[in-house]
Amino acid sequence: MFCLPVDRFTKYFAAVVCSLAPFSVSQAQIKWESPVLELRPTVQDRGMIAEYHFRNEGKRPVTINAIKSNCKCVTVLVDKKTYQPGEKGTLTAQFEFGRRLGRQEHQIAVSTDDAQNPVSVLQLRAFIPSPLTIDPPSLFWSVGEAATAKTIRLKAETAAPIQITKVSSDGARFVPKLQTRVEGKEYTVVVTPTGTAKPVREIIRMETSDPGGRPRVYSVETIVGKSTLPAGLSEQFPAKPR
Repeated sequence: MFCLPVDRFTKYFAAVVCSLAPFSVSQAQIKWESPVLELRPTVQDRGMIAEYHFRNEGKRPVTINAIKSNCKCVTVLVDKKTYQPGEKGTLTAQFEFGRRLGRQEHQIAVSTDDAQNPVSVLQLRAFIPSPLTIDPPSLFWSVGEAATAKTIRLKAETAAPIQITKVSSDGARFVPKLQTRVEGKEYTVVVTPTGTAKPVREIIRMETSDPGGRPRVYSVETIVGKSTLPAGLSEQFPAKPR
């Protein structure tokens, strides 16, 4: 495999890519079989590989000069630099997830010596599922409501156990207490407000050790407000890891 320089977009280069994108795939000498790839990882995956197949459909050799990605999490390799007319090749993109979760969209710009269409823009998409589901993603009390406890339910979605190593609040108005239901699999966090006389907003953080020993911090918003939450707020603001 031939490794070409991969770096982040500069503002100038991103502008050039955007201006060329509508023409780069359909008219270039290099024709991409699928310029947009969607990965479907499982909760066990730590990364995935995407392969972009292409062919030089022009009448002269085409040389790939550089590859630029908008994320350091994507490493790109190609078979070689120069492709003869009719020759096929493969660009391999390795996406390391790190702590990323949810919808991911990254771009890969391939620069060639094709004077008319020097840049092709490839899309890499994925939805990375969370190893831990949190329900509900937020807790709400109305001002003046009884300061009764409410519960957050946590469930591991992996075969390997997930340990909750610490639960805390970023303020003093809510008191969280961790309870283990099934070790490594199911937990609850009981949250009690110290009072509901005044509006307040704090974050409950749950630190975990995921499979492989990687730490994550998940957060749930806790609110005392003057009215009930609008319908659908939980869906708009899901619990996310830090």
